[in-house]
Amino acid sequence: MYEDSSEEFWEIKYQKDMAKINEKPQLRRQINIQQRWCENNNFVHKISTDKDLLHKGVVLNNWSMILANLAHSRHYEMKAEMVEVANNLLLSGGSTSREAILGLEEDVGFAAVCKLLTFGLILLKAPEQVLKWDSELELSEIWRQ
Repeated sequence: MYEDSSEEFWEIKYQKDMAKINEKPQLRRQINIQQRWCENNNFVHKISTDKDLLHKGVVLNNWSMILANLAHSRHYEMKAEMVEVANNLLLSGGSTSREAILGLEEDVGFAAVCKLLTFGLILLKAPEQVLKWDSELELSEIWRQ
């Protein structure tokens, strides 16, 4: 949920499957059903692929965890917490997930990390690895401009 109370549903698919969608009637049917449900309920429906998500420095396996966390924390704005995480990373020049949330409750801190990852404001130094407490994070180029 966004600050304006709008919501959107993200569907993540593999690029290889989307490239062959005309050959996969079950996939096309599933996507159509979900799109119609979103339209009927006044929600935005977005389809992204694993390739779309890679530019944000996070592998597809981590996105399921990140999106689940974002859904769980969607009612919280978390601007202050996101600034706190960014400040922790800025002061340290990069650190682990646990160090980045210093001074925050674990669940709120992790949600702030997830939001910053989603916006591309922070990156995993090893994006092919599973996001854990000892994962190394760094500020993205956006902060350096």
